[in-house]
Amino acid sequence: MKTKLLFAFILSSFLILAVYMLHESLHSYYVYKAKPLKQIAYNEKRENSRLQLSLYGGQLIYVKQFAFVNELRPDDIDTDLVHALNIVFSENGYKNIFAYYVDNYFPSLSGGWENDYLKKAALHYLNKNYKKKDLCLYYLNRIKFSDNIRGIGGLSLYLFNRKFGALDLKSKVYLLAYTVNFTENGGKAFAGLSRQTDSVLWQMFTNHIIDYGVYRNAVETVINFNVYRDFKSERYLPLVRKVEKELERKSINYKSGMYKVKLTLKQDLNIALADKLNKYLEGKQAGLEAAYILINYEKGSIEALYGTESFSYKDGLSRAWKMKRQTGSIFKPLVYVTAFETGVKPYDYIVDKQREYKIPSGIYSPDNYADYYMGKTYVRNGLVFSLNNATIKLALDAGLNNVAETAERFGLAPVKPYFSMPLGSNPFSVLDMAETYTVFANKGIKRDVSLIASITENGKSINIRKKDIRVASKKSVSLTLQCMKDVVRFGTARKSSVLAETAGKTGTTNDYKDAWFVGILEPYVLMVWVGFDDMHSMGEKGTGGEMAAPAVAKLQKYLYSEKQYTMKNQ
Repeated sequence: MKTKLLFAFILSSFLILAVYMLHESLHSYYVYKAKPLKQIAYNEKRENSRLQLSLYGGQLIYVKQFAFVNELRPDDIDTDLVHALNIVFSENGYKNIFAYYVDNYFPSLSGGWENDYLKKAALHYLNKNYKKKDLCLYYLNRIKFSDNIRGIGGLSLYLFNRKFGALDLKSKVYLLAYTVNFTENGGKAFAGLSRQTDSVLWQMFTNHIIDYGVYRNAVETVINFNVYRDFKSERYLPLVRKVEKELERKSINYKSGMYKVKLTLKQDLNIALADKLNKYLEGKQAGLEAAYILINYEKGSIEALYGTESFSYKDGLSRAWKMKRQTGSIFKPLVYVTAFETGVKPYDYIVDKQREYKIPSGIYSPDNYADYYMGKTYVRNGLVFSLNNATIKLALDAGLNNVAETAERFGLAPVKPYFSMPLGSNPFSVLDMAETYTVFANKGIKRDVSLIASITENGKSINIRKKDIRVASKKSVSLTLQCMKDVVRFGTARKSSVLAETAGKTGTTNDYKDAWFVGILEPYVLMVWVGFDDMHSMGEKGTGGEMAAPAVAKLQKYLYSEKQYTMKNQ
């Protein structure tokens, strides 16, 4: 008898242990197969991202929000809202949020007793390991509504421009209904969500979750959306795109942080200079276009840029950097600085005469302006009087490849080293050429030229300026600048009224299609281009000295007036 009792005891103990082990095995398998739900973690290091641009002086021109994220914390959701969320779940086929997770985060089996058993085990597992509020936060924080809206906190920022915790009760319940309907059936129209919101509030009252006063105030509240819209001045959008490209070149991922960018453009100054240029164009040929760039070469800042508006450049501003035109003789200083680097001196002799050069397409034989040739003359005169043949001879002596390399070190690329290259046959923008001349102004040092005055990332100032690089000797650049001052004193710009001590260079392309002038006078490089978009000739007076240099003189008159000059030195 005792033996039978002992055997029954051992057998029952074994069966109990077996059932327990089976239970634990099934439970472990079930949890193992579940979708990731291991730990409640709120901080996933997600941040809102925004790019804000303003001109020098604080004029805001652009604000773009790229991501809306604001993860709720335990203090952001109270017991009433947990009840509200469960009511919304119940209206979508679930008893509560635990039932939602059982159906969606754990594997569904074939059916029958096993499935029922595992559902009960799942509920037991969730109740044992998670609080209702934790599951609610886990659910609400991890929904991705779109590529740039994450979590109910982000949705609140997008729809109301306010944090979830700052909303009224009705708006919060509306967002809860929005969220559940979004995950379950892809969303619901405002009218349907509004009705459901009122239904949830009523059930919260009848279930004694809120009192009548709170209920009455909630249902009488009008939901006021303040859906986020980009703030932007349409006129400046091309400028914004230009700044974005500069940020990308400097490896700034402006779509993943809160960036505030202050631009270098001085709007009041820019408006005044643009007005001067437009008045200068009045009375000229109809349809004549122009553009300028003003760079403070000491700071490397672009303080003014402008282009006349046309069908091709409707905003005007983008003409300054998008338009590519042959540069003519404003390219020539690059030839002379290359020659001076090789040991040539300004008062060495060179023969200026018409020559013929064999090229694949035949014979290349450029003329000098007005068929004027100086014969044996000083090297410097080739730059002062813009002698084409003397310049090509000097370029060949220095090496066309060397001239092209100098141009690329100064910031122009690509430059093709063929015979017409020294005369400016390669096309570049007004901005390209202005940046190149800042190297001359800085005595051979290439300084980063930027539209960005300052930038902060999440409130912290960051430095994106590149280091200064010497690309030519101070001596050779100084010799070039001395020649350029004589361009203004008694060379091709002598009749233009450009201010004394300006180092300048005129540029004219074939058939008078483009007129250029650059002036260097502390602390500015000022570059002006004049021409027609369809590239027809401006006539014999369409030279850099006759058409572009006087425009620079007009701008200088304002720029260096007593008032402006005082402001410049502050």
